[in-house]
Amino acid sequence: MLLFAGVFMGALDIGIIGPALPAIEKSFHVDPRLASWMFASYILFFMVGTPVMAKLSDRYGRRNIYILDITLFTTGSAITALSPSYPLLILGR
Repeated sequence: MLLFAGVFMGALDIGIIGPALPAIEKSFHVDPRLASWMFASYILFFMVGTPVMAKLSDRYGRRNIYILDITLFTTGSAITALSPSYPLLILGR
């Protein structure tokens, strides 16, 4: 069940930004060039985080690190959803 929740959250997260990007640009009054950081930050941390989490899962166990990943993802999503400013939105992303 936990695996299903993680896969669902990941798919929802990457799929929601494309359609929501015009509304985010309008809401935070940012131009499309600055708004592209929503994608860039996600990809950057995903690419850096994957090998780091893989190494940590070898050391501390896959289940423990998976639960940590779900917790970090949920925290980031909450920051993104409740952010009053664009920089905080990027941080949560």
